Amino acid sequence: MGNCFSRSGMEEPAPTPNKNANNRAQRLKENEGHKLGDVSVPASRDDSKREAARAAEERFQKSQNDLKESQSKLKEMSKKSRADKGL
Repeated sequence: MGNCFSRSGMEEPAPTPNKNANNRAQRLKENEGHKLGDVSVPASRDDSKREAARAAEERFQKSQNDLKESQSKLKEMSKKSRADKGL
């Protein structure tokens, strides 16, 4: 009875991946290679590490400059406040 229904003629083609699917794995695959420290290309790995270090250094210097500016503004405001109060 089971041999009557042969499946050899009813095979369907393999499903193709949906390009518009909201699939996290698919999005990660598409974005691959756009990360800092990507290990797939050894030459770019060193360059990206240098770029990351340079960017971190720039952020640090900017934060230090902002800190100095805010401290100087605070000092000036404190002096102005004392002068206004007559101290």
